[in-house]
Amino acid sequence: MPAKKILALSIAACITCATSLRAQAQPAPLYLDPAQPIDKRVDDLIGRMTLEEKATELDHKASAIARLKIPAWSGWNQCLHGVWSKSRTTTLFPTSIAMAATWDPDLCHAEADAMSDEARAMYNIHEQGPQTPCGLVYRGPVINISRNPLWGRIQECYGEDPYLTGRFGVAYVKGLQGDDPKYMKIAATLKHYAVNNVENGRQSLSATVPERMLYEYWLPHFRDCVVEGHAASMMAAYNAINGAPCAVNKLLLTDIPRGQWGWDGFVVCDLAGVRHLVDGQHLTTDMAVAVADALNAGCDYDDAEYRTNIPQAVARKLVTEDVVNRALARVLKVGFRLGAFDPPEMVPFTKITAASIDSKEHRELALKVSRESIVLLTNKDNFLPLDKSKIKTIAVVGPAATTPEYGNYYNYNAQQINTTALHVFPLA
Repeated sequence: MPAKKILALSIAACITCATSLRAQAQPAPLYLDPAQPIDKRVDDLIGRMTLEEKATELDHKASAIARLKIPAWSGWNQCLHGVWSKSRTTTLFPTSIAMAATWDPDLCHAEADAMSDEARAMYNIHEQGPQTPCGLVYRGPVINISRNPLWGRIQECYGEDPYLTGRFGVAYVKGLQGDDPKYMKIAATLKHYAVNNVENGRQSLSATVPERMLYEYWLPHFRDCVVEGHAASMMAAYNAINGAPCAVNKLLLTDIPRGQWGWDGFVVCDLAGVRHLVDGQHLTTDMAVAVADALNAGCDYDDAEYRTNIPQAVARKLVTEDVVNRALARVLKVGFRLGAFDPPEMVPFTKITAASIDSKEHRELALKVSRESIVLLTNKDNFLPLDKSKIKTIAVVGPAATTPEYGNYYNYNAQQINTTALHVFPLA
């Protein structure tokens, strides 16, 4: 081989080697260093993102960003009384109103802990949720006050008492998020914040609420779940309060939870909540204005409206990029607390396997909750003319006699439900 060619190959080899050494020596970005404080990691990551990437990550269907090694961690799901799944059978627990009838917050904590195990396992094995990649942000608990018996979503709540709702809400949040000092198992979302217990016209209605009633009846349980439970997020309701839509209500989203309660989580609007500012509340006809107003008020997270309108809103000076960064920091902080940016071996919840999903232990727990939720009335002083020794059967009549009511936000599993077509059941 000619000497010149040998020299050229040697130089090329040296350059390749030097490049490789420099790549090996280059430290990982600060935001990927688990030893760094979360706030510094969040700031470092935001500083590397384009405005379009920031907008993408403020969409609750946020996808992974390979360039920055951002995983698809935030895809939302539901677990009101069982993890919602279209791909796998999960344990079906009794509805929330039945859970409240147990009067046992510890049992509620155990149920939420079981559901969060199944939710985390689905993330670990990359299962898909019903609408989005099954991430680590879950929409629950529902802690609205169910004071109207005609409201069709009473089964989602814990009743009409703010104190009882607060006790169960805190237990549920802690069960979902876990008790590890560094990492959360999954992120809980309190909903629907606030004064939401009417279904018809909820995208456009405004609730008139005196200030004292707001603080003493409609908000104490949210405060409990924030201050004691450290809920990671809250969902702004569709409705307005005293004329101010929740999604742009600065008093509700910023002044109270952050100024008075010291909360540091993120606010997500109800599905298409920002769009309803235009077509429901008629706050504006300009979607970029609606997006900017929501961000400025403290609504950090939305859906496609944020993804598509944030760059335009910033360009039109309707909202500053600093406000966008503030919202993104709140969201990303939850992602780091979930361990989504850390090596899996560092996060204890990555060890939860598919064996926990619809496990025998979880089914037994669901049965226990069902039994504890049954309220028995006593026949005091034999007021009712009933003689147990003479009763052989009890008739269950009516349209719901053989049709169980499953509630909503669950995974239907026919194998778990033992129903019968008979209207008459023999007494044991």
